[in-house]
Amino acid sequence: MLNNLTIFSRFLIVLICSFGCINLYPNERGEDFSFPENKRQSLINLLQKYHFSRPVLDANNSAFKSVDAFSAYLELLDPYSKYYDIEHSNFIRSRASNSRIGIGVDLLVKKNDILVYPIINAPIFNKGLHSPVYLNKINGNKIDINRFESYSFMSNWTEDDLVNIDIFSENKIVPYQVKTKKYNKSSIYIKKKSGILVFEIREFNKQTRKLIFETLDKTDKNIPIVFDLRFCLGGDLFATVDILSKLLNKEKPIGFLDKKGKIIPLRTLKNKLKNKIKSNSVTIVTSKFTASSAELFIRSMVLYNSNTIVIGERTSGKCLAQYSFNLSDGSTLILSSYKILTPANISCEGVPIIPDIFIPEAELLSLDRILIHAKRN
Repeated sequence: MLNNLTIFSRFLIVLICSFGCINLYPNERGEDFSFPENKRQSLINLLQKYHFSRPVLDANNSAFKSVDAFSAYLELLDPYSKYYDIEHSNFIRSRASNSRIGIGVDLLVKKNDILVYPIINAPIFNKGLHSPVYLNKINGNKIDINRFESYSFMSNWTEDDLVNIDIFSENKIVPYQVKTKKYNKSSIYIKKKSGILVFEIREFNKQTRKLIFETLDKTDKNIPIVFDLRFCLGGDLFATVDILSKLLNKEKPIGFLDKKGKIIPLRTLKNKLKNKIKSNSVTIVTSKFTASSAELFIRSMVLYNSNTIVIGERTSGKCLAQYSFNLSDGSTLILSSYKILTPANISCEGVPIIPDIFIPEAELLSLDRILIHAKRN
């Protein structure tokens, strides 16, 4: 979903709302810039109406001195509310498309570490990079999450550009030279490997829901199932609830949304599932990148399916839901609008999920090694 978890999130962390155009003056970058008065008032209105804390501020607040000052103010409110200027917003929109031109990687960020995650059948995957690795440099340059200019070039690639990327592999720097191509990205990859059905979920959304439903309806009820959520930042909360309904086939409370005291219950629904998975062994794989609705999915499966085991690393512990506002000048405002609560009506923000079995990161980057652990359990 943000907050140093990823540079290129699709802003579908839990709840995405499109509010059309809000008339604002154009903005710009720079320390000496002040937001025009009508833009300040519009931002205040959005904050006071949609942010869960309902902050009190006026148009003369120093937060509006510059883009950087406003971003710092949002960070004080919560870790996930963000403001992106026009250039940065255009970059994110270009990276959010399922059809892209590039070398075929997602970049996930945690503190100062940048993980390169290859997209299946994209250029760098076809060059032989099939597993996640940590990034050293692209075209001789380091990427800094706090400096947009250090990675903005990735939206300017055209087909057949030559890209040099250096990655860390077994404590060595390994260079790749890749030509950019047009490729398609999926939100889920499904495979049968070593007698195990693996759902590698990159994002919970309608496509993920559709493909999981279709696959489960054809699945042997005795086959072990792995939900690989290592690099899932979350996604559409309601698609997640639908998938849980399909898997659990029972009406159960799985949590609540709290919007300034207004409590909205989240429940799974009983359905006509052709193939129940009650007897299936279910393994869920997590990492420090696993966040948001992916964590809701894990908590619900553990609570209501006794055959579920969690392996990997602690998750991120993100339990705030965001709205995304595409502003008329091309900039973007992301606001945390709901708290996600557990079925016991307890906030889970900042509370990571602890796996039943910890897996060292060196092994966690390899799906083959993960499946060895899944077979043991």
